Amino acid sequence: MAVATKERGQTSLVRQYVFGLQRTSDHHTPAYAFSIAAGASLIALTKNEGTPRYLELFMFIIGSGSIMTLTNAIVTRLYRADSAEQPQHVIAFATSMSIVSISASTGSAIGAAALLSGWSAWLIGGAAFTLVYLLGAAAEVAIGAALHREGHNAP
Repeated sequence: MAVATKERGQTSLVRQYVFGLQRTSDHHTPAYAFSIAAGASLIALTKNEGTPRYLELFMFIIGSGSIMTLTNAIVTRLYRADSAEQPQHVIAFATSMSIVSISASTGSAIGAAALLSGWSAWLIGGAAFTLVYLLGAAAEVAIGAALHREGHNAP
């Protein structure tokens, strides 16, 4: 009997661990992927432009933050509509493909660094990486929903 209880306890512990890992992955993977893309974009811009001065760093922040603000305003209909939730397996599938959105968004920052210089490279690089990341992440969710056919039916 003691062995059965111990086995049930270990099984329960494993289930709780897996549950914790799922919840952490659900809520943190998109932010983690965005952080990787932001860091890689900063490195790409620095490689081309050199170490940013404070103004250039703030241009990157303004470019990125502006796109995030505009996107949030648009998708929430000027902050009046809630977004629908997707099933966990759709989000898990979508975030498993985040290497695509990370790579594409970093590529857009590299493109901005190659085409522009000075503070405009930092402003457009920040905006480009954010826009491409958000569009890519949205496409990953749409693909996940379509493949699983259980995703939320967007209006």
